[in-house]
Amino acid sequence: MNTLVGIPNQYPEEEFLHLVLEVFPRFMALDQAFTAASAPNFLPFLRDVFAAETKGYENGYIYRRSDRTIIARIEEIIEKLVKIPEVLANIQTILFPALVQLLQVRSSTNGNLKAGLGNVFRMLKIIVRASTSPLGEELLQPLPLLLRVLDETIHTLGENGKTLNITTIKEGVELLRAYIVTSPSQFCSLKDSEGRSALHYALELASNLLNPQTCERALIDVGLLVNILVQTTGDQLAERKEILLRLVLNKLYMSKNFDVKQSLMMVFAHSVHTQFESVMDFLATFPGPSGTSALEFVLKEWVSMQKSFNGEFDIKISYIALAKILQYGINSSDQRLVAIQVNDDEILCEETSVRTQAQKKETHVEHTPITLLVKIFKLLLFFMQSKLEVDSWSDEASHDKESGHESEIGGDASENFESEVVDLSTLLKEEDCNDLASVCSYAEVLQHPLYSVNLCVYLKGFISQFVAQGVFESSFRSYLNKAEKKTLRLLGINV
Repeated sequence: MNTLVGIPNQYPEEEFLHLVLEVFPRFMALDQAFTAASAPNFLPFLRDVFAAETKGYENGYIYRRSDRTIIARIEEIIEKLVKIPEVLANIQTILFPALVQLLQVRSSTNGNLKAGLGNVFRMLKIIVRASTSPLGEELLQPLPLLLRVLDETIHTLGENGKTLNITTIKEGVELLRAYIVTSPSQFCSLKDSEGRSALHYALELASNLLNPQTCERALIDVGLLVNILVQTTGDQLAERKEILLRLVLNKLYMSKNFDVKQSLMMVFAHSVHTQFESVMDFLATFPGPSGTSALEFVLKEWVSMQKSFNGEFDIKISYIALAKILQYGINSSDQRLVAIQVNDDEILCEETSVRTQAQKKETHVEHTPITLLVKIFKLLLFFMQSKLEVDSWSDEASHDKESGHESEIGGDASENFESEVVDLSTLLKEEDCNDLASVCSYAEVLQHPLYSVNLCVYLKGFISQFVAQGVFESSFRSYLNKAEKKTLRLLGINV
C-alpha cells in the first residue's frame, strides 16, 4: 500500500494519479482487516490529494485546476471506507480536521477559491452520515461555520444565482440535513455564545431560502430541509412550525419550476402520514391565491402534478398519502374535501375539417369536471395501469427476443393488450431496496417506515378493498373510462 500511494510522488504526471485512484478500491476489496490496518498510512495521501485538488495547488502536487474526476474518485473511495468502523475512526481523526481547515480557508476567500466549498461540504456529508449519535465535539465543529456560509451565500444570491453559489447552497443544505438526521437532539441543543441554537439558525436559513426573491434554482431540495425540520424536530418548533409552513405555501403559490413545486408539495405529502388532522386544519385555515382555501389549492395542484412526479420515494409517499386522503374523505364525508371539483380527462371533439397546429392551439380545451375524491381514485388506477403496461410490454419483448421474432406492428393494440394474461407476481414482487437506496441514499429515506413498502402491493390491496365498498358503485364507477375498467379487470377485480 505504501508503494501504491508513493507512485504520484515519483511520477507527478496526472495520469499516474488517476491510475492509482482507479486501482485503489481493488486493494481495499482484498482484505478488510488489511485495509483497516493500513488506514493511517493511506489516509494522509487521500487527504493531501483532495486538498490539492480543492485548493488548486498545494502540498507539492502540480495540478493547477480542480479535476472533478479525481475528486469524484476520492469521494467514492471514502464512501466505501466509512463503512468499515475501524477506518471510520481514522477518517474522523485524520481527514475530518483537514476538511474543517479547508472549510475555514474557503469560507474566508472570494472568487474562484470558493469553488472548493461544494467539494468540502460533500466530503463532510459522507463522514457525518456514516457517524453515529452522539457526534463527537470535533464532528460538530463545522456546524456554526456551515450555517454562516449558507446564510451569506443565500443573501448574495439574488434572483439570478451563479452556478457556483447554487452548488454551494445545494451541498451545504445536504450537509446540514445530515447533521439533523444523524443526531437531532444534539443539533437542537447546540447553542452559540448568545444562546441561540443551531435549530434557530436552520429555521432562519430555511426562511431565507423560501424568500420570494431567492433564485428558484437554489430551491430544488428546500422541501427536503423543511420536511426534516418539521418531522424530526417538530416538537421543538412551536409556533415557528406554522410560520415555516406558511412560507412553504407562499412559495408554492409563486413558483413556476416543477421540481421546486414538487419539493414543496412533498412537505404536505409527508405531513399527511404523520400529522394528518393538523395539516388538514392548517391548510383549511388559510386562503389560497384565488380566494379559495389553501387546502383546495394544494390538493388541486397536487392531483394535477401527480402523474409527472419523479423520484421513486416521492412517488411512493405521495400515492400512499393520496390513498389515505381518499379513504378519509369517504369515511368522514368532510365537505372540505367532498366539495372540491377538479378537471379530469380532456373532452375530445370530433374533427370536421383539417386544421393547422396554430388553429389547434387556439381551440379552447374542455375537461370533464369531477370531484377531488374521484380524481384521486383515477390517479391510483393510472399508476397501476402504467405498471401493468410496462410489465406486459417487458414480458412481450423478452418473449420476442428469446423466440428470435420481432414484434409485429399493426392491429388493434388495445385489443391485443386485453387478451394478454398479466403475470401479477412479476408486478407485485418485492422491490429491490438496494436500487431505491442508490437513488435515495439519505438516512431519512432509509429509516422511513414506508421505505420497504411495495407500492404496487399496497395500492392493489387498497383498490380491491375500496371497490368492495358501496360508495364505489354509487359514486365512482360511472366516472371510469374503458382503460380504467380494464385495469381493474387485469387486477382481478370484477366491475
